[in-house]
Parts: sequence; structure tokens; C-alpha cells
Amino acid sequence: MPDVDKKHPAVGASNPSPKPSTHRPGCLWLLAASIGLVTLVASSLGVAFIIPKIVAGLAVQRALYYKGDVHKDSDVARPLIGPEQTFDLAVTVWLRTEEHEDDLDPDREEEEVSEHPRFNPLPPAIPLYSDTVFRGLRLRDKDVFATVNFTVPTAYFRKPDLTSYDLRGSVVLLPTSPSPLDEIIDFSTSIPDFLETFPVRSWPFPLGSPRVGRKTLADKAVESFGASVPLLEFHNIRKRCADAEDNFYEEDDGSISSTTEFKSPLTHHPYIVTRTQIRIVDETALFDKRAYLKKHRLLKRMSVGHILLYDLDLRSHHDLPLEQCKQQEMLFPSIHDCDRSYVNVGHVETAITLKGAEQGFKEVVYPPYIAFSRSAGPKDLLPIPVHRQTCSTTEDTIQATADDLESVDVSWKLSFSGQSYPKFAFLEEMEKLNGQTRFDMEGSDHHLTLAHDQVELTGKPNTTKYVLSKHVRPDGLYGYKHRQNSHPRRRSLLLALQ
Repeated sequence: MPDVDKKHPAVGASNPSPKPSTHRPGCLWLLAASIGLVTLVASSLGVAFIIPKIVAGLAVQRALYYKGDVHKDSDVARPLIGPEQTFDLAVTVWLRTEEHEDDLDPDREEEEVSEHPRFNPLPPAIPLYSDTVFRGLRLRDKDVFATVNFTVPTAYFRKPDLTSYDLRGSVVLLPTSPSPLDEIIDFSTSIPDFLETFPVRSWPFPLGSPRVGRKTLADKAVESFGASVPLLEFHNIRKRCADAEDNFYEEDDGSISSTTEFKSPLTHHPYIVTRTQIRIVDETALFDKRAYLKKHRLLKRMSVGHILLYDLDLRSHHDLPLEQCKQQEMLFPSIHDCDRSYVNVGHVETAITLKGAEQGFKEVVYPPYIAFSRSAGPKDLLPIPVHRQTCSTTEDTIQATADDLESVDVSWKLSFSGQSYPKFAFLEEMEKLNGQTRFDMEGSDHHLTLAHDQVELTGKPNTTKYVLSKHVRPDGLYGYKHRQNSHPRRRSLLLALQ
């Protein structure tokens, strides 16, 4: 049989069959796996219930955008923080106390003494820490980490009527000068005057600074859009005495306040949350000034009524009667009744007025929106070292309280990320849809480590062996890093391909 050159077949020979494709199937498998993973996650998270709300929220957001090609300064509301404007973040930690701050410090200047409104005054609190933690940030920055160290006295936590806000963190954004805030002449907040709001920064600031006089208008403006986050969660704990009267597995009482995630502080132990992500919406578009101020005025009249603005047609409801707000006043509302979600308040919770370049002209700027993610795993929860149960004998009680400490040192791990509105809105809706995960803190260290690893990876545990109830929190899949060197999305993809 004659030899045939495979590269040059003989004349008249039939053409060889086409060569198979040289494209590697690996990329196709990777694409298919990625699509399958996204589909699986989307279906398991119930995205079908969330997408309509996000779309509606986007419509409200877009309704504020300025649509003209050429604009006049008098027609637009600009962002307080532009793409290249840098800012710092001031962080404060507050502990509830029995005495009002003006009683604790009788030498405070008259203007700084707390006013206690007639509608549900907030419990007094003292600052444990207050200082600038992040410096030189921009809205587009992501995964910036810092740690705040402070000491918490434990005596207060022996009280039976605790709430998640008895230990609270707050964040205030401070624009780096020069900034538009240097030209402030006025500001308006959406919170009604009859409500007392949480303090968000110690004064003088930082904590321990010498007195510097009264707050300026700019100081009050940045504090008006500051945000607070509770630093307590309630879970079960190992009993220190054999026959304790309180049963830590008792069913939750539905009448318990939502400020404890509907967990009775009598049957659950307080834990300090030691990990929090600070989120700010990266929004720098020009808003239509008239639409923006109209929405701000509407929010100011209805902010306590739990009425989401995307359910309202702003064009036909701008003359809503004030009786609705007055009815809310008669119900003795508190700041906890205000819906501060992004879709409801967003950038209109505070409207800031600046001195314009031309005489008689006033410019309006809108502030950034600050919020938090609270996807803490069991290893991020620090039990407060006090005994809160009632033992059957005095001897057992003395023995059980022997390990109590007068204070506990806390390292609060913080991270900052700027996020686009669609991504932020999805995570916000997911957190509203799902409640707090109830970890079984009496489980073994091995099981708690597994639960913590799952929280870091996907935002939820995937087994009931070490959780009492589980909820979906897709922070890990959306890139929320618990540590600088963690890569939750890569891990999710690798696990899906196994």
C-alpha cells in the first residue's frame, strides 16, 4: 500500500473529513456552570418576589434624574459628594444608660443639651468611642477595612428589658474640605420635629477633645444623614446552673419588640456584633431640582407612616392632606417607626441649600445614602460576660456569677464599600425579606466554625445541625468580603464545579 503524505493527499483522493473544532470545551463548561449557579441561586432566593420592588424603586430613582441635554444650575440638584470628592467616616459607639447625657454633664453648653420631645423620647446613651476611622475615601472605593477597639461596661446588661439598640454604632460622613458643604446656608431633614433622633457623633468630636464651642450648621447637616446600626443580637447560651428558671429554648413571644428581632431578652443572651460592613450608594447623577424638592417635602410629611414612595404617584399625590401626619402624631410614634430604606428615603432624607455663585441664587445638593450589612457569623458574636438567669439556689447563683466580668474589650471589624443602586437595592430587599439567622450558640466549636464559614461564603448556613433557623443573605455571592484575602465568589464557583 503506497505511503500517503497526510499533509498533501494524492490527486483525485477524496477530501478528508473536516477537522474537529479546536475550541476547548472548558470555557463552555465554565459558562454553563456559571449560568446554572446563577439560576439556582436566583430561584432559591425567591428573586421573583424581589424584582418588581427593585424595578419600582429604579423607576422612582430615575424619576429624579435630570433629563435635559443642557442644564441650568437653577434646574438641577447636584451630589454633595462627586466622583472625585474625598470624604472621611466618623464612627461612634453608644451604650444605653439610666441618666440623660445632660444630667451626666451639667456643664454642657445650653444649645447642646438634649431636648426630650413629648413623643416616645429615646433612652439616654453615652459614647464609648468616637473618632474618624476611614480617611480619604471615594464613593467608588471597595473593600476598605479598619478595626475599632473599645471597652464595654457590663453592669447594664443584667437588666431584663434589653434591646438590640442598647449598644449601638453610628457613622457620619465628613466631606474633605474644600467641598460644596463649605457654602452651606441651610438644610432640611425629613424627620418630623416631634420625633427624637439617635445622636450619631459625640460632641466635642473626637471623644475626649477639648470644648470647641457649638456645632456649626455644617456639623448639624452631616449628622442629619448619619446612620445607626444595633450592635446586639440575642441567642441561646450554655447555662451556668443546672436548674435555671429561664428556658433558653422557649418559643419566641410575638409581642416582643422588633428591636430585639422578636427574641425575648429574658430567654436569650445578649451578644455583641463585632463585624459590620458600611455601604454607601455610589450615585453622582444630576437630579431634577423640582422633582427632588417635591419628593423631599412629601417624605417629610409622611416619613413615619411606613408608606413607600414607590407606591405613590408623585405627580398626583403632592397635595396629600396633613391629617395623615397628625394621625401618626396621635399614635405616639418613635424613630423606630420610620422606614429608612433606600427606596423610601434614599438621597432625599436631607436637602442641603448652598450659597449660589450668583447673587440671590441658591443651589441644592443631595447627600449620599449610608447603610449597613449585618451578615455576622457565630464567630463574630461576642457573649457579654454576665450571668442573667435565675438559679434555683443562692449557692448556685453565687457560683454562676463567679465568672462575670465588669467590662469586656471589643474589636469591631469594619469594612467600607461603595455600591451601585441595583446591587444595593437587591441586597436591601433580601435583608428585608429575611430575618436574622438564629445560631445554636450551644453547639460545638466545630459546628460553629462550619456555620461561620457558610455565612462568609454565601451569607447563610446550609444545614440545620447548628442553626435554629436559617435565612438567605447573599452578601458573599455579591462579593462582600469578611477579610481582605477572602474570595467568596471564587469559592462559590469552585464548589459548584466540583
